[in-house]
Order: sequence, then structure tokens, then C-alpha cells
Amino acid sequence: MRIILFLLLALISDLCYGQSYRLFTTDQHLSSSLINNIYEDSKGMIWIATEDGLNRYDGSKVTIYKHDIEDKHSLVHNYVCAIFEDSHGNLYIGSYGGLQIYNYAEDNFSPRATDKEGKPFYNNVSSIIERKNGEIWVLGDYLSVVTIAENKQPIIERIEADIPIESSAYMIEDDNGDIWASRGEGVYQIITENGRIQSKSHKLDASICLCKDTEGNIYAGSMHKGLHIFDKKQEKFVNIPYTTGENLPVKHIFLLDSDRILLSTDGKGAKIYNIRTKEFSNYTFESANFESSTLKVHAVMKDRDENLWFALYQKGVAMIPNISNSFGYIGYKSVNKNV
Repeated sequence: MRIILFLLLALISDLCYGQSYRLFTTDQHLSSSLINNIYEDSKGMIWIATEDGLNRYDGSKVTIYKHDIEDKHSLVHNYVCAIFEDSHGNLYIGSYGGLQIYNYAEDNFSPRATDKEGKPFYNNVSSIIERKNGEIWVLGDYLSVVTIAENKQPIIERIEADIPIESSAYMIEDDNGDIWASRGEGVYQIITENGRIQSKSHKLDASICLCKDTEGNIYAGSMHKGLHIFDKKQEKFVNIPYTTGENLPVKHIFLLDSDRILLSTDGKGAKIYNIRTKEFSNYTFESANFESSTLKVHAVMKDRDENLWFALYQKGVAMIPNISNSFGYIGYKSVNKNV
């Protein structure tokens, strides 16, 4: 009887554990709780960019990378903002100190990116994308295109675009090949045609995040003015009223699927916007550590197994499993029980 009772208790424990989230904090895992970005590379590694170092989770442990003044292959700056992998497997790291490429074989980083003359590229990198034509564009203090030398050294060439040199956050490419970049207090639509570059300004607000849905619609989130969608007929961003009439402090926008957008807010948790029904709802998960409706969610990422990763500013990173299984799994793919 005692053996049966023990087995039942063990099963119940596994059931509850499988249904809960995994929390990564500075107590045991991360270099900082001030999270800027989360990214999964093609090898399944989870990269967490913070204001005090870069963290890599391989499924069993977290490795922390920081700047070392005596090591030119360390991070050039501890304030890491952008992580991006191109179609050739090059992993770019953007920080307050510039741009680097991670070397998987040596487990280190390239020296700071330079221009064609070999001068160091000092730039606050906030966003990196690969265009449909294969070009790698970098947004920071100014707009640039990146090429990689034979020695894996990133080479930067500035793009002359009529946009202000101010704080920036996001950059995306639409279905027409136009680049949308948030700069200062607006969004700039950068049109490249026949080798010429021109830009259109769409005034909104500072701290703007951008997202594109499966039908090509462009969404912009503002810390002070909530969620907007670009109206092609009016050629401007139109506000999408929130349920209560207040303006959500939107920090990040993530497309969950063809019907839903997940909004990360600064102090009001996460919200779901249904594109079809035009309705908002709360995204909540049970926690004994904090109230999900008041969280500062600064980024969201979905991994290859459909698990959601939330960057909880000043708290850490929460991984929400896609499916809660009734059976426990122990093996090299396990997040909680890697042996």
C-alpha cells in the first residue's frame, strides 16, 4: 500500500510540474533580470539579451557571456539589444558597442564590425533583419548594410536614408520590399527602387514596436498610444481602441498565428488581439511568484516546439509549455529533467 501511495504522489507531482512554467532568474541562471530580447537559433539554442550580458540556454544549462577588456573575442558591450541569424547560419549580436558575429566552433565572438577602411563601427544596434534579396540590414544610430569578410569579420556600409539619427527600436520588411523602421517619434517607410532610396514619415510616438501579419498588414505598438494598424487607403496609422478605452503601454508585438497578435505591455501583462473579431483578451498564467496582469513584458518568442518565452522585465524569463502532458519525459530534449 505504501508503495502504491508513493507512486501516486510521484505521478501527481509530475502532473503539476508538467503543467507549470519554467522560470529563469538571476538567482540561478541569468546575468540580469533586465531582459531586452529572446531568440532561438537554428541549433535550438535560446539566446537571452539583457542589459548586463548575453545568456545562452542549451536545454540543460545557461552560459553567460560578458565584455572582457583584455579579450577582443568577447562581447564588445554588456548591454545587448539584438540577436539575429541569417539564412547562412551567421548569428549576429547587436549591442550598445556595435555588431559582432558569434563563432559556434570557438564559442566566442568576432571583433567589432568595421567599415570598408577598417575603422571600428561604434553604433548602438537595436534591430537586424535579412531582406528578401539576401541583404542584411542593421538599424542603430543610423541605417547600415552588412557583408561578411572571409575571416568572418562583419563589414558595415552606411545607407543614406532621409531618417533622423535618434533612438530606434524596430525594423521589418513588408511584402512589397519596403522597410519600416521606428525612429524618434515616428515610423519611416523606406522605399528602395531602381537603386534609389526614399522615405515617408508616419508620426506616432516614441518607443514604437512593429509587426506584420500573414496578410501583409503592418501594426505598430506605442508605449503611450496603444496599438495601431497602417491604413493603406489613408496612408497613415489608425488606432485600434482597447476594450476599456485606455491606451495600452505596448512594448512588443508578436504574431502568434494568422488570427492572433500577442501584445507585451509595460506593467499590464500580456494581451491577445484577435485580428478577425477585433477583440482584446488577457493572456494569463498561474504563478505563485507574481501577478501576471501587472507584469512588465518586454519581449515574446515562440520556439520550434511552440513553447512561449516571455521576457519579464526585472524578474527574468518564463517559458510556458505548449502542451501539458500527463506523462513525464526524461532525456536530452527535456527542459526540466535533462540527464
